[in-house]
Amino acid sequence: MAKWNALKKFKIYKFVKKKTVWHEQWGGRDMRRAPPAQPVAVALALSLLLRLVNAGSMGPGIPENITVTFLNPTTVRVSWSTTADLVEKYDVTYKPSDASYRVVLEVAGNSDAVILSGLEADTQYQVTVAALWGGHKYRSRPIVFRTLVADAETAKRDLLPENVQCESCR
Repeated sequence: MAKWNALKKFKIYKFVKKKTVWHEQWGGRDMRRAPPAQPVAVALALSLLLRLVNAGSMGPGIPENITVTFLNPTTVRVSWSTTADLVEKYDVTYKPSDASYRVVLEVAGNSDAVILSGLEADTQYQVTVAALWGGHKYRSRPIVFRTLVADAETAKRDLLPENVQCESCR
């Protein structure tokens, strides 16, 4: 075993099987050189950290940019975006604003939109989208919208059964 003294630092060199291992003592503390971290583990940790930091204003995985597109007075399309990659499923919850009940639709995790049909015309609704992944539920803020007002011809056509045609509704 060889020893070497410096003016301000005290270094101890050990020769172990043709490899030099050194320990540095400075100010009474033993500072050991840590083994190099595994590159894959470091990359994964940085990736997760960046994903959490850049996840959006509401948090990681919360559906954002919720858009309601009016298709007709009783049907709308609700679309959204999320920063989560592996969403298990979405729960789209909607209800008339003054109702005591609510409707929950399960949507596949690889979807980014759903069609809500059978709504009442000229009625205010509230909709939320929740992403489920990793055993947690990430719910959006509620979005309030009012369905379109039905004109007389549209109302006639919507009230008829699907297999009956209306000559004056065309």
